[in-house]
Amino acid sequence: MNLLDAFEYGAVAGISGHPDKIVETVLSKLFFFGDRVFKVYKWRNGSIGDFTDSAFRKDFFRNDFRWNASMSPETYRRLGSVKWDGYRYVEASELEAEDYFIEMNKIDEDGVFFHLLQKGEILEEDLRVVVKTLFERLDSLTESVSEEFADIFSIPLPDMHVTDMRSTREWIHSHEDSPFKTEAGAIADSLLEFIPTHAPFRSFDTDRYLASVDNHAGNILLGNGRATFIDSMPPMRIWRARSPLYILSRTATDVEVLAGKKFSDPMYEEYSRIRGELVDPVEKSYCQSVSALIMALYQYGLKEFEIAKRYLDFSREKMLELGDAV
Repeated sequence: MNLLDAFEYGAVAGISGHPDKIVETVLSKLFFFGDRVFKVYKWRNGSIGDFTDSAFRKDFFRNDFRWNASMSPETYRRLGSVKWDGYRYVEASELEAEDYFIEMNKIDEDGVFFHLLQKGEILEEDLRVVVKTLFERLDSLTESVSEEFADIFSIPLPDMHVTDMRSTREWIHSHEDSPFKTEAGAIADSLLEFIPTHAPFRSFDTDRYLASVDNHAGNILLGNGRATFIDSMPPMRIWRARSPLYILSRTATDVEVLAGKKFSDPMYEEYSRIRGELVDPVEKSYCQSVSALIMALYQYGLKEFEIAKRYLDFSREKMLELGDAV
């Protein structure tokens, strides 16, 4: 019996009964027991990596917990290591462990930032709290991981952008034939052509990189004047360092698409205030176009076609601004 089955059928020491609910994602399953949630990755080999390889599996769990506990210490409780004793899975040392789980507190889904934006239930002070909390926690996370990921943190910014856009193009090409695929591909090609033309990309100091997080608005919770970031670690290793403006734009683009520019502007103002640097409007347009393109693909995959089209239109609009700037 593997750990996924053990959680489902009540064969994990210290956890009684069967889960109230099971949520399955592409990579993992989440098991809900009252106010506690346990995340276990599937045993599968795919584009992210080989989760059947014990070394990769252990390293991925360790980094996933480290990223998430840094970005949301109020949500992520511990990384558990277990082994099978013939009857059930019991706690074990890392040296003896056969598998792992991440234990979390159950979140309040009413506070998901994406849904609050859709309903128009956001105040400017909420947006400033998101930016302030994001960069406070990113600074701490960066300090703890930058040495281990020194190879990623030293990649020149143009090369990093090119790698991103090529992988995005591959993602686009994996979609079925449709006008969406054609238009998204054209935007990606234009963004790829723009990268070498922007001199500030070439002069970017890699010491300014921060540990990256998957901070689209669906991974942010708001409540009681606080912002919480969940599912933070980018699954691909190459994605785990980014420029500060790119990271901000992942969230600010969601805000602008769903609520309007009057709400995203305060986020960039707060960024300039706390980081002590001006926002390059051209780089901002690039980062927003990329962020919107990624979210268009994501929403399209969820069959949220109307929202996907809004993101795609916004991505095209920002890409066209780049043409005017060249």
